Amino acid sequence: MSEKKEDRTSSSSRLFKAKKYLASKAAGSKSGRKAVEHFLGDAGSQLVNCLEAVAAKDSTPAKAKDLIETMLKLAFKAKLLHDEHLLTPQDVETFVEPVNSLAITIFKKLQYSLGLRQDDPSDISALNLKFAQLEDLLVNFLKKHVKMSTVDKAALVCQYFGGNQFLTFFLQSDACRKDRQVFYKNLLVVMKAVIPEEDLAPPVVPCKTPGCQGAAAHPDGGEFLGSSYCVKHHTAYFAQLSKPSVLHCLQGRKYEAFKKWSSEALPANSVNFVVSVLNFNQAKKTALVIFAEELYKKYVAENSRYRVELKQETVATIETRIKNPEKDVEKHRDVFDAAKMEIVATLEPIFLKGFVTSAAWNQFLAANRIPADYEI
Repeated sequence: MSEKKEDRTSSSSRLFKAKKYLASKAAGSKSGRKAVEHFLGDAGSQLVNCLEAVAAKDSTPAKAKDLIETMLKLAFKAKLLHDEHLLTPQDVETFVEPVNSLAITIFKKLQYSLGLRQDDPSDISALNLKFAQLEDLLVNFLKKHVKMSTVDKAALVCQYFGGNQFLTFFLQSDACRKDRQVFYKNLLVVMKAVIPEEDLAPPVVPCKTPGCQGAAAHPDGGEFLGSSYCVKHHTAYFAQLSKPSVLHCLQGRKYEAFKKWSSEALPANSVNFVVSVLNFNQAKKTALVIFAEELYKKYVAENSRYRVELKQETVATIETRIKNPEKDVEKHRDVFDAAKMEIVATLEPIFLKGFVTSAAWNQFLAANRIPADYEI
């Protein structure tokens, strides 16, 4: 009976070695991709494409191709090990926790990078460590089944993609923003199959509209960069963009297209004053007196270095309010709101002529337009 078992094991081992030999000779991108798709579906193949694209930018196209070919050959050999039952349940269990932990960490880093979450979940060094731990497990496993030359190549793949240079470039460079969007969307598809959705959802940020119980619309990983308001209130805000106003760009989230233009075209003091008053109008009643005094000192007082140009009667009205701070506290909002609109009137012509007629305006619209297939 033991001889029969030995024969079966020997036969399986010989079959695997024969297939492994063929893999080393013929397993190019096609076979490797089929293996990736077998385990991870089409999203897995898209993840591989994305890694190659980023690696080509970070190093050279030739090096990127070599790294991905090694990865795909390893995927094909993993499929062979699986099919020949040489990849045991115990082996799989060994990899599950570190692979899932690494995937979740990357996923949350991408959420932060794409603006889907406000808190940075970890630094790059935490990812470096998780890749190193995975490399150690992979090397020890592969030593039992493949040549040392293949083991060494597998280690190099882990070291490159888990290295500080690649991860920093991928997660932080403007050149990789589109790649991060593609990678995030496909990683989400893969992870939904194995990890509870509540563990993947970004932290909920409340809608900025007073009294609203909804959650702020998060970015979709694509052109829509999210909002400080819920979908309902952001949709109402977006409808107003048919009649452009500089206020549309100054309230809520600040978008790169506008920030870059306004930093060169609009007076900084005026922009900061308008934004400060918008925040002032959201303040609680108990904070209005102190907030009003700070606004006056910074932007209205005669000796302020950040003083904005207001009509004399407007300044006089504000000063009257400051001298009688406890009387009709809520009227502080009306006084400063009137001053805000006075400054907005000076910014509006510059905005309409310089920004709305530029390509940057279309970028701003795209960043604010909620996609038809948007998932709350």
